[in-house]
Amino acid sequence: MTTLQQIFGQLIIADRRLSAEECQQIICDYACLLDSDGPLPGCVADASRLPHSKDTIKIALLTCMVSSGGDDELMRHLRHGYLMLAAFQEHVGGQTLGMNFTAIDLKDDPQAVVFQLQRQARDVAPWKQRVAAEQEQLLQELRAAGVEQIH
Repeated sequence: MTTLQQIFGQLIIADRRLSAEECQQIICDYACLLDSDGPLPGCVADASRLPHSKDTIKIALLTCMVSSGGDDELMRHLRHGYLMLAAFQEHVGGQTLGMNFTAIDLKDDPQAVVFQLQRQARDVAPWKQRVAAEQEQLLQELRAAGVEQIH
C-alpha cells in the first residue's frame, strides 16, 4: 500500500490507481475550468460543474504533489487547486454565488448597485461556513501528506 493510499484511503475508490497520464488529464481539465469559469475568491459554485468528481480530482492532485520532485511553482499551483475544491459545493444551483463585481454595472443607479451587492452577499452567506470548514479539512489533508506549505 502506498503512502498516499495510507493517508487518503478514503479517497481511493475501489483501490483504483490513476496513471500519470490520467492524473495529468484530470488536472488539465480542472485547471481549464478554473481558468475559464472558476468561482472568484469568496464565491461558491455547484460541484456538478467540476469536470470530474472532487475525490478523483483530489487523488490526481495529491498524486502529482507527492511525486512532483520539488518544483515549487508547480507545487504552489497544485496546492492552490486543491484548496479551491472547497469553492465547489453540492446543491448550489446553476449560478455561482458570491460577490462578483464583474456582474454589476457600476454606471447603474448607486442604490441599484448597493442592492445587487447586498443580494450577492446574502446569497453566499449560508455557504461561507461550509466552504471554510472544507478548506480547513483540505488543508489538514495537505498537512497529512506533507505538502501543505504554500509560498
